[in-house]
Amino acid sequence: MNKTKNILIIFTLALTVFFFESSQVSALTLYTETLSPIHVGDNAIIKIFADTEGKEINAIEGELEISGDFEIAGLSTAGSIFELWPNLPKLNGNKIYFVGGTASGVYGKELRVFNIILKPKSTESLSIKTINGKAFLNDGQATIVSVTPNTNKISVSQNNKAPIDFMADSINNDKTPPSQFSIELGNGLPGQEDKYFLSFSTVDADTGIERYEVQEGNKETVVANGTYILQDQSLKSPVTVTAYDKAGNKRSEKIPLDSNSSKKALWTIIAILAITKSILLYKKLKKTK
Repeated sequence: MNKTKNILIIFTLALTVFFFESSQVSALTLYTETLSPIHVGDNAIIKIFADTEGKEINAIEGELEISGDFEIAGLSTAGSIFELWPNLPKLNGNKIYFVGGTASGVYGKELRVFNIILKPKSTESLSIKTINGKAFLNDGQATIVSVTPNTNKISVSQNNKAPIDFMADSINNDKTPPSQFSIELGNGLPGQEDKYFLSFSTVDADTGIERYEVQEGNKETVVANGTYILQDQSLKSPVTVTAYDKAGNKRSEKIPLDSNSSKKALWTIIAILAITKSILLYKKLKKTK
């Protein structure tokens, strides 16, 4: 239930917090790292890392701007510290926007966020600039942490050898399916408060998650992105969720829904509310003594 609650918080943040401002605390930083020297014609992998500067966060939003002579070959979340992606990294022109989160707090100097696969077309230096960004502390209050605007310069050199496709090599060598994962039943997505939904997430360290596919009973398979509103709100249809990585490896998990599942979920929520109310009442009475 705690995992479902955290997932709800993260997806609520993704839908709402970007429309208001709260008091911001000192910043964190996004920076780049390459697997090897970058040469013209290579499909190079550039890792985007976060340094939280000692703070514990559970969600991050950012926008990067890339300049130089290049073409984008792909974006990947392989090895990312974040398993929840309300908005997977997406390219729009020369800008990349993303919203990622995790069900538990994370902190550190080398937290991989996602990867950019690009091909330099000349020896012109590349620059990856953080133009917008904010993260949210894992403090239960969604305290906003600003992301420092900065520019990372990447040198490109000529190479007489044949170009290397690092991403293709990773895909060819990836024989491992995504990690095992659980499927959580929830109720109360923003704008869909009266409907049951499933939440799920996993990671793939080699090439990253490509997509999720959900099948309810014998219904047609639907592509989803971490959450799925059930078509059968009576909770009588078993559901299979399959995660695919970019190499085509897959991992399937099942949840045998039945009418008792809804009762269990509702009673769990009622129990949590009752316990919370009792604790607050106890504290209030204690203060009056």
